[in-house]
Amino acid sequence: MTGRRGLASGRHAGTMHKMQSNNSISAWASVQLLNQAFREQQEIMREVHALAAATVRSPPETPAEFAVALGPLPDEILTLRRNLFSTLFQSTYHLMGIAPGRRSCTGCSINCSASG
Repeated sequence: MTGRRGLASGRHAGTMHKMQSNNSISAWASVQLLNQAFREQQEIMREVHALAAATVRSPPETPAEFAVALGPLPDEILTLRRNLFSTLFQSTYHLMGIAPGRRSCTGCSINCSASG
């Protein structure tokens, strides 16, 4: 049962508190998890950039004035501010027990489709 503001009240309040405390992780573990997910997200962005650089390139015989190539990855692309929501998704994948390769694949897919 919930009150007007969606908070547990009445006889179910104790049960809700037990469920929340059983499913929560410590503050230190959550900071470590978020940090690990952020580092993973940065690596995903590097991988997406490398894939894009391999795709956006001119054939070798293209005259220099018509050649195109992807520039270096800007540092701002790797900031937490720029990657906050993707980092939260990555941390959720950690909590769900999704394997690292699948987390990386999902992250690349999301970031590739978001940029197009």
